Amino acid sequence: MQASDQPPYSGENSGKNSGKILTYAAFQALCWTLLAGASLLLDASSIQCTVVLTAIWLIGLVVSALGARQLFRCAQSQQRIEDELLRQTRQLAEEIAERKTAQEAVQQSEEHLRIVADCASNWEYWRLPDDTFLYMSPSVTKLTGYSIEEFMSDHELVHRIILPEDRELFLNHTHEVCEDGHIMPIEMRILTKNGELRWLGHICRQIFTPEGLPWGWRASNQDITQLKLMEQKLLEQTEQLEIINHSLENRISEAVAELRRMDQTMIQQGRLAALGEMINNIAHQWRQPLNNIGLIIQNIQLSYDSGTITSAEMECQIDKAMDVIMHMSGTIDDFRNFFRDDKEKQNFCINKAVRRTLDFVSAALESRNVRVVIAGDEDVTAFGYQNEYSQVLLNIISNAGEACFERCVEDAQIRIRITRENERSAVYVSDNCGGIPDDVLPRIFDPYFTTRAPDRGTGIGLYMSKVIIEQNMGGKLTARNLDGGAEFRVEV
Repeated sequence: MQASDQPPYSGENSGKNSGKILTYAAFQALCWTLLAGASLLLDASSIQCTVVLTAIWLIGLVVSALGARQLFRCAQSQQRIEDELLRQTRQLAEEIAERKTAQEAVQQSEEHLRIVADCASNWEYWRLPDDTFLYMSPSVTKLTGYSIEEFMSDHELVHRIILPEDRELFLNHTHEVCEDGHIMPIEMRILTKNGELRWLGHICRQIFTPEGLPWGWRASNQDITQLKLMEQKLLEQTEQLEIINHSLENRISEAVAELRRMDQTMIQQGRLAALGEMINNIAHQWRQPLNNIGLIIQNIQLSYDSGTITSAEMECQIDKAMDVIMHMSGTIDDFRNFFRDDKEKQNFCINKAVRRTLDFVSAALESRNVRVVIAGDEDVTAFGYQNEYSQVLLNIISNAGEACFERCVEDAQIRIRITRENERSAVYVSDNCGGIPDDVLPRIFDPYFTTRAPDRGTGIGLYMSKVIIEQNMGGKLTARNLDGGAEFRVEV
């Protein structure tokens, strides 16, 4: 309250009132004095009258003083009342202003809440213990098609819109709580007012008064229809993928089986090709012994015709022929063991494997004037299948000898170097036959790739050699051109 709003009886007016009271008392005393003086002038001879008038004057003075005193006390009491009234008026004005400010804040907060509630997509409500609704958000109409008034007037409507299959779940549900405190919603279906099916994610929690008494349930319902449709679509796609994967697995299994059959066929073809090489090598190995046997038979025939052969000479010639035959029989056993599959891996000497391989091709190489030079360590060992390893060396050495023969290389030479590198065995087989053409080199290990005529090669020898070394024995087989020839490196 402003200073101009003060009542007439304020602290400033108190002095004015006191002055008025004193002026009033003085005026009364003056009046009594004048009255007494007038009486004395009228009848100055009467002493008795003078005494009476004096007494009356004194009584008037006393009465005036007492009246002034009483008036002063009344003025003070009135002032206190006015001051208290002023204090209470100010306090009331402050309380009114505070309540007005609080009311404006509440109205503003309610307006903000209304705006938020109108914009919220979730259906929120507060249900009291007697199943009546204390609050329901406007989004209920958009979500269910029913108005707030319909839910407020029909408390069972919230149950009836839920599908019968999900109603029991809603009435008896309890929420699972994750480790992070997040409440897991329950999922249920409802029918809107126009008969549309919708999925809701429902979360609720109980509310208590400050005294700890139940105050109903606070619930939130989110429209998850699109999410469920996406889940259904994802499930259908997953099922389709499973069908496709199953079909793909079957096709892969069939393809793998076919590849295995092809590998077996290639292995068999490789063995047949190697067997052809072996037959050729056997022919070279047996050519000289057969010539020796022919010469022995001819000598026996000539001696018999001339009549100069004796029993001892006959026996000697027969022994020579039998020695040659036994050597040839041993050669057959060597070839048979050479192509026998090893069932288990074992440690074997690389130098012995190389020399054993050369025993089978030495005659063929000599017939083609190809010289073989071996160098390197003699105690290098490897762990794997010895016969398969020897077959790889046989294939590489035979190819080198064939190249030297086809290109008519003078002083043809095959160099074999045995060494150990990084705790593994390494065999280098090189020649001086001009090397492998650059456009052919990257493909020499491809299956069925060959530069020879169809009647002279199948193109699976080097492919199978690479399979044996790298897949069966965990090694590495590579090739490159070096110093006017080709070099193969076998690492196991």
